[in-house]
Amino acid sequence: MTQAETAGRNAAEAVETFTAGVGRSFMNKLEAAAQKEPGGVAAVLQEMRLGGKHADLRQEFDKRLKTDSSFASAYSGATNAVGDYGKSRLAVSDRLKAKGLSTTLADERLQSTDAALGEEASRLPGRAQGKSVLEELAEKASAMLQKAIDKVASVFRRPDEPAAQQAARAAPSMSMG
Repeated sequence: MTQAETAGRNAAEAVETFTAGVGRSFMNKLEAAAQKEPGGVAAVLQEMRLGGKHADLRQEFDKRLKTDSSFASAYSGATNAVGDYGKSRLAVSDRLKAKGLSTTLADERLQSTDAALGEEASRLPGRAQGKSVLEELAEKASAMLQKAIDKVASVFRRPDEPAAQQAARAAPSMSMG
């Protein structure tokens, strides 16, 4: 729990360092565009892609990441710290569940940090075009969950049965007959 709280404080500080510091001028442009967009920041981030309505913001963001080491370092620090908080947060729940304990108190204790960092991560452009940092972290969490599921499934596979054979056997046939 203490590690998650510390990771939360570190993430909040790193995001603040980026958004109020070296990233402020870019964030001001993003927020100005969001005021004119019916979907707000989420709509602007979605359109920050090649051919999108806010492709110019994406180009500026990408250029700054490549050419401005302070900008890139502060951005990476913020995104990595938010990711570290997410890992620590999940670890708290996993440890409590493994011990057969309720996660309710931990959830309540970390709820404000979850909300604040989730909001901030949803307002930061992701490295991928058209995505926020929050969306990218969710995709990574989904991929990690899939790997965990695959690892558990491999335990139940017969040793002489490759995964592809098992998947093929379980899949419905496409034959017409």
